[in-house]
Amino acid sequence: MRTWVRRILVFLLLGAIVNVAVAWGCAIGHGDVEAEPFTIYRREGNRNPRLIHIHSRFGYRIVMDDDIDAPMYAVLAHLIEPDVQPTPYKGMIWWPQEKTWEGGHIAVGWPAPALCATLTHEWGPIDEPGGRRVHAILRYGVPVGHEPLPDDLFEQTIPMFLPYRPVWSGLIGNTLLYGVAAAAIASGVRALKRFARIRRGLCPACAYPRGSSPVCTECGAPLAVANLPPRGGR
Repeated sequence: MRTWVRRILVFLLLGAIVNVAVAWGCAIGHGDVEAEPFTIYRREGNRNPRLIHIHSRFGYRIVMDDDIDAPMYAVLAHLIEPDVQPTPYKGMIWWPQEKTWEGGHIAVGWPAPALCATLTHEWGPIDEPGGRRVHAILRYGVPVGHEPLPDDLFEQTIPMFLPYRPVWSGLIGNTLLYGVAAAAIASGVRALKRFARIRRGLCPACAYPRGSSPVCTECGAPLAVANLPPRGGR
């Protein structure tokens, strides 16, 4: 029983490590992301419908979901294109319910978002040298490189960074998926090893030459499955 529990924990840990590695690999693989057109969706809220702006790549997602721009954009969109209706959003809501101003939430991970960070704008201090201005703020992420975030966020290139805020549904789901995959690969390798040892007339457990005993004289493993003659026999 303890052996099985230990194995499960090991594969879960391995799945978690692979999960984080894949998520950060997606962030590094995309590098600095240039601002591109967002797909506009309509999401039913607790009180009023809201518009969200989503941009998706492989293992990389950006969601703009702020209370300031969404209603304003809805009014402008209705005036400019009254016949165009945004597609209803029916996907998983992975982003945190934090207010953002001229910013959004960015998640990485595959097949589901596993880690996320928040990019937003905030006013600087009143006594800021050179006058008070708006700054881009990164939360729950570690920048890769030394270049500062652009103050005109989402109008230029979004610098590369590594998110570390968990998206629990994706973090758990991906970990289980990678853990099961690792366990399946390990089981397959172990089965091939046992088969190769049996074919060579060896103990399937420790690879010691098999004799006429029903158990291995080296490790005590049963040899009932090893129906081949001992090594060197006919």
